[in-house]
Amino acid sequence: ATAVIGLGAGALSDIDGHVFRNEADIGSWRRAVQAGTPAVAHAHLTTEQGVRRRRAVEQLLCQLEFPAASAQGGLEAAYQRLARHDANGLVRELSDRIIVTDAGRHALPMLCSELLDRLAGGVPDGTHWLS
Repeated sequence: ATAVIGLGAGALSDIDGHVFRNEADIGSWRRAVQAGTPAVAHAHLTTEQGVRRRRAVEQLLCQLEFPAASAQGGLEAAYQRLARHDANGLVRELSDRIIVTDAGRHALPMLCSELLDRLAGGVPDGTHWLS
């Protein structure tokens, strides 16, 4: 995976599936940089399963499909939740993948949420927020 390094106040970085957000306040960010300390305000650390879920969401957003093979090894329930939307015309379940229909493009945020397991408290499974 390619690392994305954000520079400046409020910038986001993505390193190996972990997301870091710099201080948004320019004064706080500048003081941290001048002191030689990380200017990170929040870190979103994830597990391997969390990274797989993010990749599934990216695939659904960018390719408008989710291959059945990508669901093997832990995302089977998420695949089935997404497949339920065949009944309302938002996706079409084929033998080897689920594709987003034209109507489903308008519901992509909700469809993507089907790929995330949520724990009590609303935190996606496989993620940990540090402040």
